[in-house]
Amino acid sequence: KVNKKQTPVNALLLTQLFTQLFLLSILSPALNETYLAAITIGTTMVLIPYLLSSLYAVKVSFGGRHEKNIYKFIAILGTLYAVYVIYAVGIKYLFLSIIFYAIGAFVFLKGRKEQKQKPKQWEWAFILILIAAAIALTVLILTGKIVI
Repeated sequence: KVNKKQTPVNALLLTQLFTQLFLLSILSPALNETYLAAITIGTTMVLIPYLLSSLYAVKVSFGGRHEKNIYKFIAILGTLYAVYVIYAVGIKYLFLSIIFYAIGAFVFLKGRKEQKQKPKQWEWAFILILIAAAIALTVLILTGKIVI
């Protein structure tokens, strides 16, 4: 069902309902901790692509096509920032991010299948390493060797 502006009404209402529930959950101390943990995990997950992008910017800026040192400075600064924030957030959230990325790998594979494309060999290798790491981390968390 859409309104006169072609906006899906039910999706909009559902989004607003969940937004309000999350905002109300902050009032409870226990739920507030969970909410802050979710935000921290999300932040860590965003920082991994940011780090990879800034590392690529370093590679490009030192590739010889850019004579201006400002590009090198910005790329290095971005990389240092990403490394620092990932370190500051903590290793346990990085571990949780790896588990979520492994779940996302299945979505990636489904998307490739829908597009009738096969993942490249390096993508398969990366996915297998990611899934193995996620399984190992899950076992370590469940056995209490890593405390979250």
